[in-house]
Amino acid sequence: MNARFFCAHCFFKKRKEINICKCIANKVEVHLSQTKKAISLNYFNLILLAFLGGVFLAIQGALNARLGVLLKSPLLATVIAYGVSVLFALICVFFKKGTLPTVGTVRNIPFYMWFSGGVFSVVGILLYYYTIPRLGVGTMISFGLCGQLILAVIAGHFGWLQLPEEPLTLKKIIGVVTMIVGIVLINIK
Repeated sequence: MNARFFCAHCFFKKRKEINICKCIANKVEVHLSQTKKAISLNYFNLILLAFLGGVFLAIQGALNARLGVLLKSPLLATVIAYGVSVLFALICVFFKKGTLPTVGTVRNIPFYMWFSGGVFSVVGILLYYYTIPRLGVGTMISFGLCGQLILAVIAGHFGWLQLPEEPLTLKKIIGVVTMIVGIVLINIK
């Protein structure tokens, strides 16, 4: 069964019915091309944002590690950093357009989800602030990224933490090994 399309352009040219109007086919082709470009650009933008996120984490790690040294307490620097983070996040939520979750949505969130991410975050950041002054920001970040990447590859492979499963491939293993070799080369004195 062939679909029949009508097009104003073809209609005015006295073509009343065409199996797949060339005008529509061209428009669909152009639309698909633009969609692919938009997806590609969107993916590039996401990669750029991820890269900037890494840059921001390195900067905040260095600044807050220095704060910990000046305060003589990485734990106090962590508390201050999180206090400022909470304040800034609340300001962003206040000005964000959109809706807050419903009471039903909040009730359906498992209890452990309210604190577990925060505990891991505080411990991770505290370790950053403790080790940066002792190792240097480059060494600490390189080993920190190594830990993140290895866990991400393993967790993705097994679907841990309710993440989408991403099978471990030879290419990923080579990438992780290459990164580890790079970290060793970066840190050889």
